[in-house]
Amino acid sequence: MTDDPAADAAELWSGIEGDHWVRNAERHDTMLAPFADALFERTGLVPGDRVLDVGCGCGATSLIAARAVGEDGDVLGLDLSPQMLEVARARASAQALANVTFEVADAQRCELEPAGRDVVLSRFGVMFFADPAEAFANLASTLRPGGRLVFCCWQPMLSNDWLLAPGLAAAAHVPLPDLGPAGAPGPFSLDDPARLHTLLDGAGFEHAVFDELRPDISVGGGGSVDEILDYLVTSGSGRALLADADDAARQLAIEAVRRVLADHHDGERVLFGSAAWFVVATRAS
Repeated sequence: MTDDPAADAAELWSGIEGDHWVRNAERHDTMLAPFADALFERTGLVPGDRVLDVGCGCGATSLIAARAVGEDGDVLGLDLSPQMLEVARARASAQALANVTFEVADAQRCELEPAGRDVVLSRFGVMFFADPAEAFANLASTLRPGGRLVFCCWQPMLSNDWLLAPGLAAAAHVPLPDLGPAGAPGPFSLDDPARLHTLLDGAGFEHAVFDELRPDISVGGGGSVDEILDYLVTSGSGRALLADADDAARQLAIEAVRRVLADHHDGERVLFGSAAWFVVATRAS
């Protein structure tokens, strides 16, 4: 870790975390499918729209957007992970989608086309900004007046059993990691709607509407208990939880998580509850 959170994030997503997402691209898409569906229900894309997809990862949402806007529209996907964008480009090529491009960039700091986009969207890609106020202002700058920002972000961890239940099982044997101060970059940095309202207002957005979705999701995209366990242990949360454990404690923690997964496994998948905020806001005129 350095004194530059943005540089740390770039190193993480171009390294071990990006590798994890590439290895589990299909699993992530299956696990997050309820949120992608709900995101596009709220986005209302039409042919000809110009779209920016923030934290696009392996491109699943960018490709859905590209099909929705058609040949007269275009989609730009941004992410910090070069290896994830290689997957995204390969997927776009396989689907013969010529109206979508991908760039390695930090949406907080990169230069974006002024007033060049009709919609900015993100499926869980906006929680990792080192300076969310700067980031949302930058996103506002690339929207035309009246353009829409549509994204989902996690509600508090205590509302997300898919992560809480395995974490508490492991916590009987290893200490829970320090998540840092409230609002620090990470999966739950935008879990407070009041703070998020303030950030959006300050960035130049108006008419922000919040609603929520609480689906049961297939942890790790399904499969055997061992496959789901591997997904969790090698994820960023799993690595943080086990980072300082000795071999004995690590093994006890992993076995405790295995038991929780086995207790909820239906032969094909493990379902746990989840909770996300969906936000739609408009760039002020």
